[in-house]
Amino acid sequence: YSTWTGCEIQGDGGDGIHFSDFQGGKSFGNRFVDCSIYTGQIDDHPTAGIKVASDCGVSHTASELHFINTKINAAIPIWLGGTQTANVIFDRTHAASYSLDDRGSVVYLGCPNIVKLKNGFFCDSYVRGNRGTIFRASGYHATLHVDDVWVDAGYGTLVDACGVRFSV
Repeated sequence: YSTWTGCEIQGDGGDGIHFSDFQGGKSFGNRFVDCSIYTGQIDDHPTAGIKVASDCGVSHTASELHFINTKINAAIPIWLGGTQTANVIFDRTHAASYSLDDRGSVVYLGCPNIVKLKNGFFCDSYVRGNRGTIFRASGYHATLHVDDVWVDAGYGTLVDACGVRFSV
């Protein structure tokens, strides 16, 4: 359990924060307060600002994550996968997706657990300069609890469920 305060993370062609846990249970309870994460997409590799991938661990993936007053710019600012990824909270978040292809979205969920966006979720999504997707889910039973979302510049698609059961 760690707290990171005031960090600025920049990734040039790579992910900003990509959790890995190959010992099981070591990526729990991280808090990020007043942090900024910027990544740029190069070629055909969409980058993530914050990523928990289903393949990032042997048995467990990062969980009990709390992001407070976070700013994220990436092709996919928030990418959460893995069946153990749970109890993730974003509290007052500014997120912008700038993608060079259709895979970009502000939030991409591939986990079957509840993710909370509270106290203001301010976002924009652009794909090749056009309005893009805000929420995308590829995992069955993915659930977003959103209170107070603000999309400044509009969007092309608000929710893309990719053929799976998804709750907002």
